[in-house]
Amino acid sequence: MRMFFLIVASWTALGAQAAEFSLPALLGAGTKAAVLRGWTLSDIASMKQITSTEKDAGDGRLHRWKGVLLSGIVEKTLEKLQPDQRAHIDLVIFHGQDGSRAFVPRAFIVKYPVMLATHRDGVAVDGGSPVSIVVPWTSKPRILGEGLPVEGFFVRAVTRIEFANYRDLYADFFLGRRTDPAAMRGEKIFLQNCASCHAARSGGAIKEAFRKMRPVLGSVSHAPVKGGPGRISEKDSHALANYLEAYMAEH
Repeated sequence: MRMFFLIVASWTALGAQAAEFSLPALLGAGTKAAVLRGWTLSDIASMKQITSTEKDAGDGRLHRWKGVLLSGIVEKTLEKLQPDQRAHIDLVIFHGQDGSRAFVPRAFIVKYPVMLATHRDGVAVDGGSPVSIVVPWTSKPRILGEGLPVEGFFVRAVTRIEFANYRDLYADFFLGRRTDPAAMRGEKIFLQNCASCHAARSGGAIKEAFRKMRPVLGSVSHAPVKGGPGRISEKDSHALANYLEAYMAEH
């Protein structure tokens, strides 16, 4: 009986939210972004529903999630763009009600069944927005070997999605000489793990930030940051060091 009332309450809440909720999906990031479309709960409910049991990065407990594949949201949002415009998008940014942001490589969303969740344990999700991002790191633990800050990809109460490009956002961090494979790999690691935090720095401050990163790489660790890279493998540390040296030599 209790479960019946939970389900009824969930759908009642979902119905109330559906009347007013629209999740904006935009091309570009920041103030220059242009609206591609809005996603209502009715739009989301019309798509194929999936379920998965995953640990919540917030409370550390297992929950049963229900929603839709995020890759489907991405595909439908971009379907009216020209092929070259779609190909240009390699980064998806999710904004949370609490001000958090997750910078997720588009390729990661295509490779893994990341969910845009509407329900947790049979109850509609809440928190200012009725949708959340859930990463299948419990059901597909190989995700943890991707070398990405997957804990930070969990976003509760998503309020905005931006489709962007790494080079457009972080042009100052790209190497001019692109001939050293190790430095190029380090550049990719930096862009996917570090740039969203360090991008606020510019000009000479970037070089100063990179100087401070050298001892961090030497200890193969990172200061505790929620959603941060955490422990850095020796291979990744070597690649990052090559990238930092190449960057500083150019600047």
